[in-house]
Amino acid sequence: MLDWEFVGSGLSTTSIEEIASNETGVYLAGRSGIFISLDNGNTWEKQEAMLPDTQIGRTVFVTETFVFAGINNKLFASPVDTLRWMDVSENLPNDFIPEKMLAKNDILYVGGDRGI
Repeated sequence: MLDWEFVGSGLSTTSIEEIASNETGVYLAGRSGIFISLDNGNTWEKQEAMLPDTQIGRTVFVTETFVFAGINNKLFASPVDTLRWMDVSENLPNDFIPEKMLAKNDILYVGGDRGI
């Protein structure tokens, strides 16, 4: 039998779209933004610096070195070790909403409301 435990301290969203993890932390996209836990989900910190004021986290994906977040109709990336977010959606259509991500052979695939 599994033992379940609530680990949502500091998490200000109950609508969770996606969860990802790597050796560094656990990353969550929710209806009220992007959150990161560096202590196995015991506490969560909302990511706000260099991100839009009004956030709807659609998706999150993490590699060993980068975190990618689909927020509203934009795609953001941050090095895992600094959490300095950059808008990397320059070549995406203005109304493209990122919904899922996958990396293979150093290529990031982003699927959304208008295809991949």
